[in-house]
Amino acid sequence: TEIYTLSLHDALPILIVTGAMVSDLRQVLDGLMVRPDRMRRNLDLTGGQIVAESLMMALDEAIGRDRAHHLLIELTRAADESGRPFAEVAANDPRVAEHLSADRIAAALDPTRYLGASSALADAAVADPSLGAGT
Repeated sequence: TEIYTLSLHDALPILIVTGAMVSDLRQVLDGLMVRPDRMRRNLDLTGGQIVAESLMMALDEAIGRDRAHHLLIELTRAADESGRPFAEVAANDPRVAEHLSADRIAAALDPTRYLGASSALADAAVADPSLGAGT
């Protein structure tokens, strides 16, 4: 491990910029309003497409990631072309229902239950700080 030293003369501009950024962040956060009803409405705008990855991962176990990926592309296009919600198109597709129960499909299409790889990515960043942004 190398040890770095920084003189006050060199550190002062960094401290000034950091202080300004913290001040700006505080202003942003002071005005932040969390509105779960609007968040849900925004999630629902995609008709379930926002969690297509979750459904793909559930199908991966049965048909493999590549086939699941191509199937989901087809289903999202079908939903777009028909104007029907993706969740409805996917749940009623026999190629999905053949491998997943209705409950499993519903769970995979529930945006409140799917965080993707965010937990693993956060754990990796904590374990190895060099993975952080800008390093």
